[in-house]
Amino acid sequence: MVGLCLALFSNSIAITNLFPYSPFMVKFFLPGLDERNVGYYAGFIATSGATGAMLTSFYLGRLADRRGRKFVIMLGLVSCIVPQLAFGLAPGLAFACAMRFIGGMTNGIVAAAKAAAPELVPAHQQAWAMSVISG
Repeated sequence: MVGLCLALFSNSIAITNLFPYSPFMVKFFLPGLDERNVGYYAGFIATSGATGAMLTSFYLGRLADRRGRKFVIMLGLVSCIVPQLAFGLAPGLAFACAMRFIGGMTNGIVAAAKAAAPELVPAHQQAWAMSVISG
């Protein structure tokens, strides 16, 4: 359970770490942009990861059933690192959005953790495990 919680914590960091600095990235990528439109373009960066996750969550769940929960969680942890590094080194807005999209597409940690939690604890602790994993 500790490993699942750490994986979910790293997933949360990977999803939310861009919020404080995404407006500054947009200003850097689009220097002549009017201040009133910065939030519009920062929204593209923020939603691209969730869009990728939405499109592949069903397939990652099926992959977790076939290949195992651990495989999908490890794939998700790799997607918390590699696309994030590429996102940080992005030369432009389109590349940054693409890296967030790829990171979301390959990250199935939440679904795999919700499936794995009841399997890791005895029957009388399953409600507790699901409340810890609810993310």
